[in-house]
Amino acid sequence: MSCLRGLHETTVSYSNPFALTYSRTKATAGGSKLQVMIVEDRPGVLATIEAMVESWREADITSVDGFTNASAWIKAVDHLDLLLCDVRLPGKMDGLELAGMAVAAYPSIAIVMFSADPRWEIDGLLERHSFLRKPFGRDALIAQIDDAFLRVRKPVSLPG
Repeated sequence: MSCLRGLHETTVSYSNPFALTYSRTKATAGGSKLQVMIVEDRPGVLATIEAMVESWREADITSVDGFTNASAWIKAVDHLDLLLCDVRLPGKMDGLELAGMAVAAYPSIAIVMFSADPRWEIDGLLERHSFLRKPFGRDALIAQIDDAFLRVRKPVSLPG
């Protein structure tokens, strides 16, 4: 359990189904674990998403249940590689504002936003955000994670 009181934290090692994309995204990945945060306020949905990623290796996964806990965690960790976040969170701020905080702290973070609402109904989604409409399955989640890493990949200039 974290020293940040009130956080629901799960830190487990998982296999990384998108290792090729990730290794191209982070040049410094050399053996370090992928740092993933899942933010969802509904316990059943959070447990389902956690279950979808249980087979991943080489990733530390932190799960939190709302904006306040997530924003505290973002400020407390050294780095984050992937944010999986619900758009609608209880309280004054939402998942889009949380994604903005994450990008400000970790500019190369990959972000997958999800909601029961269709994408066109959500104001503030950026091109850098990959989006997934609830309900979704494991294959759709992995596809959007790959997409999110591709969106933040820096262009590579080949010699020659």
